[in-house]
Amino acid sequence: MRQMTNSTVKSIDVDPLTITQTISTLKDRVKFLAEEKKSQITPFRLKVWAVCSSVPLGNVTTYKAIADVLGIGSPRAVGQALRNNPFSPFVPCHRVVNTKGDLHGFGGETSPEALNRKHTKLSEESVEFVNPLKVSSNSFCVLRMKNQSFC
Repeated sequence: MRQMTNSTVKSIDVDPLTITQTISTLKDRVKFLAEEKKSQITPFRLKVWAVCSSVPLGNVTTYKAIADVLGIGSPRAVGQALRNNPFSPFVPCHRVVNTKGDLHGFGGETSPEALNRKHTKLSEESVEFVNPLKVSSNSFCVLRMKNQSFC
C-alpha cells in the first residue's frame, strides 16, 4: 500500500484462527450454492474470501494487501478470486480497491454502472471518497497477519 501514506490509515490484525473458522463457515455454506458455483471453490479462493471478511465496515483494503497477508505475489489472483465470490455480502468483496484507492470493478464487471453500485455500497457503509471513483486514504486499513503459518 505504498501510495497510501496518510497517517490515518488503520492497521487491522488478521487472526489465523479467525481465518480458519471463517473458511470452515464458508465450506458449510457451499452446500447451498448452485452446482456451477461449487466448481469455483478452491482452497486458495477460500483463503482470499476469509481474509476479505476481516475488512471492517466503513473501511477498504487493497488486492495487494490481501495478497501480502496470504504470502503470495499476485494481487490479480486475489482480484480473480473476489470476482468469483459466491458468498456476497457475507464476504464483502466490494471493500477491496486498487493500491491507488481507485474503484476497479464490482461483481466481475468494470462498467460505469457496476462502479456506481460499488460506490453506492461503500458510501452506505460510510467509506469516504476523494471523488466518486477514488476512496480517501482515511477509509483505508492495512491488514497484518498475526502469524503467517496458517497458509
